[in-house]
Amino acid sequence: MAMRMNGGMLDVEWAPCLLERQRDWEIEAFARREMGIVPRDLPYLTPCPWLARSSVTFHQRLAGRLDPRLADVIALVVSHENSCRFCYATVRALLRIQGMSETRVQELEARLDGGEDDPRTAAVMAFARQMARSAPLVDAPDRERLEQVGFGPDEYREIAFVVAYKVFGNRVTTIPAIPPYELERGPSTWWFAFVRPLLARAMGAFLRGSVTAPPRVEPLHFARLVAVYEGSRIGSALARLINDAWISPILGRRAKALIFGVIAHGLGSPLARAEADAMLAEAGVASETADRALEHLSAPALGDTENLLLGFARDTLWYRPAGIQRRARAVRDRLTRPEFVEAVGVCALANAVCRLCPAVVDAR
Repeated sequence: MAMRMNGGMLDVEWAPCLLERQRDWEIEAFARREMGIVPRDLPYLTPCPWLARSSVTFHQRLAGRLDPRLADVIALVVSHENSCRFCYATVRALLRIQGMSETRVQELEARLDGGEDDPRTAAVMAFARQMARSAPLVDAPDRERLEQVGFGPDEYREIAFVVAYKVFGNRVTTIPAIPPYELERGPSTWWFAFVRPLLARAMGAFLRGSVTAPPRVEPLHFARLVAVYEGSRIGSALARLINDAWISPILGRRAKALIFGVIAHGLGSPLARAEADAMLAEAGVASETADRALEHLSAPALGDTENLLLGFARDTLWYRPAGIQRRARAVRDRLTRPEFVEAVGVCALANAVCRLCPAVVDAR
């Protein structure tokens, strides 16, 4: 069963990469200081600086109260649910770097495939799968089921964050088809046994969760969501990411607000819809134009890029990799590289926060 699950991931159709590697020595040096390594996806994201930086600063180890191994289980579950070969291979490689044998990883995969006996882990896996989907959204009863198996409010919020983070990461790497092959092959190569201790030592602080929190900032949007994580590394990182995406000059704010609008209204969270409507108003999108755009995924008053991104944003709610990668290629060919990378990042961020809102705010 374990090999079937992993084999199934290896069989997921994956298109040729839509981006070229563009190295940025400054951010690579930053990544080595923070993580001990340069993430494999970082060189593909450098046309959009805030998104490239997120590959270093936005991750599951921000969940400081949660058992790191449980966070890794969540990451595996969500990546499998979203058929993200890149993220699945990344988590698998991290488990091996931390000293887990291939046999133990396969045993873990078998439990993820429906054979988990521990009720706490089983409850977390069920929650992660549901939250990763586009419908139904998680709500108060889902939170209560986790509380019934012993998770307190702080742990619950961190579980929900890790799911949201992986929703973000899955889209960032799947949509442009960032190559997973070296990550998939690496742990089975003859040289892995020699480099594993070096990697574990280099990544030691990161793997233990000893990561730097960004300085606290006031979020420009989704303040109620960020407030749930007030005083934690998650709150600081989430606010910084939302702000950086919003103020980035690559895509216009109208385009970004429309992306959030499509995704928030598609998922149906009341708070997310209200936040997206506020973004649209701040970006100067007239209410009648916004209504038409969100209903029909086009509006005569919008520009070509804005109309193009409406349908693309909707397609990122739920997809299969090959399909979204074909759609993304058509979008990429009509945008500059920085615009395309930022569009992927904004779609990923909107999917993450619009799923996190009902999990930790709407359900309260």
